Amino acid sequence: MRDSCQYRAGWIRADHSKSIPEVLAMFPRLTTPGMIAQDFSILFAEPAPKLFETWVPLYADKIIRLAKREGKLALPEEQINLDARGEVALMLLPVMLPPPVYKQGRKLVRASVEESKRFFIDVKPVGTNMVEYLEQAKSSRSCPFVLLLEDGMLCSQAFVVISGKAIETETALAAVDTLKFLKTQIHACN
Repeated sequence: MRDSCQYRAGWIRADHSKSIPEVLAMFPRLTTPGMIAQDFSILFAEPAPKLFETWVPLYADKIIRLAKREGKLALPEEQINLDARGEVALMLLPVMLPPPVYKQGRKLVRASVEESKRFFIDVKPVGTNMVEYLEQAKSSRSCPFVLLLEDGMLCSQAFVVISGKAIETETALAAVDTLKFLKTQIHACN
């Protein structure tokens, strides 16, 4: 496992111009649930569990308190149960951070908060037709992103969507972590 993981990482890093579809064509098993997380833990053994260990007790609470102080928290903090705190904080990140600037023709355009939220995490209700959704996402979105199927305030399923393929993860935080690893390894958005 370690050898194949290191081979994959070396192949991807050897030529940074590879697109996500090229990487997935060469390594189709990367879309197997848990495969990207496994590669991450092999390549970066020490920092791999850090995000999961510190997110809810440290970062999530700070993000929620800051959002409350700035008036960007839509519901009272007391109504957010312990299970939902991490997911609520993830959803608040695009609202709290300054939106990115990108070029559109000759003009510099600042993304709206809604665009930033959709670019990072797309939230759909439970029961969404995944086949139709993935076909639409494949044609309209070139960058990997997180898809959350929510039932009320809690995430019931979390996916990383890459080139029209959904990779299921255990939690929303695991999906964000997988997305971060993908973007650092493949320099994704081709």
